[in-house]
Amino acid sequence: MPRLASIIAVLVAMLCAGCASTATATATATATATAASPGEPTPPHGGVTIYVDATRGNDRAPGTRARPVRTVTAAWNRIPQAHALRHPYTIVLFPGRWSAADTPNYWQSRWGSPRAEVTLRAASPGTATLPAVNMFDVRWLLIDGVRFSDQFDLFHCERCTHMLIEHSRFDGSQQLLDAVKFNQSTWIFLRHDRITGASQNPLQFVAVQHGAVTDTEFADGGDWCAYFKGGSADLLIARNRVHDCGTGGLLAGQGSGLQFMVPPFFRYEAYRIVIAQNWVWRTRGAGIGVNGGMQVALVDNRLWDTGSASHAVEIDYGLRSCDGHPGDPGRQLCSQYLALGAWGTTRVDDGSNEVRIPNLDVTVAGNVIANSRVQGDELMDIAAPFSGPDQAGSGLGAVRADDGLRVFDNLFAVGRGLPNGTGNCRVSDCRHLRGVNTVMGPSDPFVNAATGDLALRRAWRGVPVPGYWRG
Repeated sequence: MPRLASIIAVLVAMLCAGCASTATATATATATATAASPGEPTPPHGGVTIYVDATRGNDRAPGTRARPVRTVTAAWNRIPQAHALRHPYTIVLFPGRWSAADTPNYWQSRWGSPRAEVTLRAASPGTATLPAVNMFDVRWLLIDGVRFSDQFDLFHCERCTHMLIEHSRFDGSQQLLDAVKFNQSTWIFLRHDRITGASQNPLQFVAVQHGAVTDTEFADGGDWCAYFKGGSADLLIARNRVHDCGTGGLLAGQGSGLQFMVPPFFRYEAYRIVIAQNWVWRTRGAGIGVNGGMQVALVDNRLWDTGSASHAVEIDYGLRSCDGHPGDPGRQLCSQYLALGAWGTTRVDDGSNEVRIPNLDVTVAGNVIANSRVQGDELMDIAAPFSGPDQAGSGLGAVRADDGLRVFDNLFAVGRGLPNGTGNCRVSDCRHLRGVNTVMGPSDPFVNAATGDLALRRAWRGVPVPGYWRG
């Protein structure tokens, strides 16, 4: 079985542990994951290896271990541009730090393949530090053990495909807007990374289809710690450690300019996203949420000290605009996409006239949500039905946030007296919220919540992975 298939199969098996219908759920989800497996780069064998040493290298050297080049730019330029590679290329970074003058201004159009990957790795994990990286049209790239640090946004990849970043650190700060951002990309994988520090989001996916973000730490963002929006689809977000962010923890959907979306994923903000087995703590807003998603599952997550300013779980609308002003480059795509059946508008955004994007078939199940004291104003926030002139010409009329919503087998250990927050919701699970979920006073069910260890002292109900997830 290819490496990606085996990794996701293990994750799915863990997610289904304790399910009432374990055999059926596991077989369905594992078959789905296996069918979606050939997307992740793997370490290459053979090919060309270029060594880089910031102190003893020389860019006129052959790039061998004994005679390395000095700059990352020199190494990158030895990989053919805008041509399908015939064999793998590996860049090995000896311990050191490189400045912007030593790295490509724009990492562009290196076209690897399943048999000719491009690898950028530290000779020893964590010892090679790069400044901000801006990539475009890069295919089949593996980044391993590299540290990124700069006063600018640390990593941006546009129209990239088949990329894996693992065992790497992104050390941001409140000077940055976003620490790591992918947009209009496919088959993106992050694993065993640490991404911290941003005035908005440590991680942002916009119009990213297929991939997984697993076993990674996100922290210290002013907005959501991570969101997956703009028509992002078929993503697994699992076993991450998410903490100390402002607006919230993990969000499927949000708001986007229509011209930045990718057909045919230009209706909902998020499609078929599974957010599972994550540990989320110390967020002022919701720990988990969905804004404009279709077939999104929030299952088996652990939340501690979340929702102090509002609520623990958010089910709200996505927002859709057409950014900029008439005549701006790319803005014509809004009308073109609307003609193809997209949801959105061509109006100039005034900050309040966005189109509301509904939810469909969202599942919130098996989560353990606890606080040490009563805080916030409600258990959940579920948006009221919406209609009006802002929906005109959007392809949508009146919309709801709760169509197909399921909320069951969750533990809310946050206070019996808090309102449910389901007054705007018409589905059965909302009407009987305290019958299909457990609501109790504040308590600490975790091994050591103070240090971020949200392992349970006592098992809670497991739930099956929804069958719609395609990986």
